[in-house]
Amino acid sequence: MKRLFNISHFAPELRPARDLIVALALKGVLLLAIYLLFFGPAHRVPSDAAATAAAFIGANEPKDSQ
Repeated sequence: MKRLFNISHFAPELRPARDLIVALALKGVLLLAIYLLFFGPAHRVPSDAAATAAAFIGANEPKDSQ
């Protein structure tokens, strides 16, 4: 009896698509890791009035706010 849907017949055609999906998923994970390492919360400048004034005026921030 012949099967209507034989997965071994279609497997060679699906392999490049699977490899592409795996490569894109790996790329996405690596880009997310790079983003978190370089642009994560630990690397952000505080966004308060003193930090904004110091950025515009160029004055040093008070020592107790650091």
